[in-house]
Amino acid sequence: MALRRQTLDAVGGLEALLPHVADDALLGRLVRQAGMNIAIAECMTWTTIAESSMGELLRHELRWGRTVCTLAPMGYAASSIQLPLFWATLVVLFQPHAAWSLPFFWGIWAMRALTSLLIDRAVGSRPLWPLLLLPVRDWLSAAIMVASASGTEVHWRGQTMHIAPHPTAAPTPVRSLSPGP
Repeated sequence: MALRRQTLDAVGGLEALLPHVADDALLGRLVRQAGMNIAIAECMTWTTIAESSMGELLRHELRWGRTVCTLAPMGYAASSIQLPLFWATLVVLFQPHAAWSLPFFWGIWAMRALTSLLIDRAVGSRPLWPLLLLPVRDWLSAAIMVASASGTEVHWRGQTMHIAPHPTAAPTPVRSLSPGP
């Protein structure tokens, strides 16, 4: 997120964000409450995975999932449609004798792999073998979603915290950006 210092000061500064795990979501809400617009950047952003182990990565994803699930539960649940190989695998598991279930699964996998390949080629190249792991990634994401819905405890920056929805009102008074006397 990028904003001017004047904007940050107008919404209560960093102090307004301190007790919140989802400080980015709260910052956006405070900026909107101050009557300003927010926008998505028109350029590609890069994410660096800083976790050095699978356990750290899973805890990070669980923290993220529980945060989003708490702030926007219906939206988070609806985002499960982004896991096509999870759903296609369930079709095969629940309809193992249906002649169409395996071709359906392979077709979904082919579409998912092609989409991933096109995105990867647009932003930079990577080897093809990770495409074989796409069903595993979708199942892992589904497991994270289920775990996210079953608790509020997260581990973040060496602390154990409980996620709670943000209040609908700003936690600190929002100051106007208009110049005054």
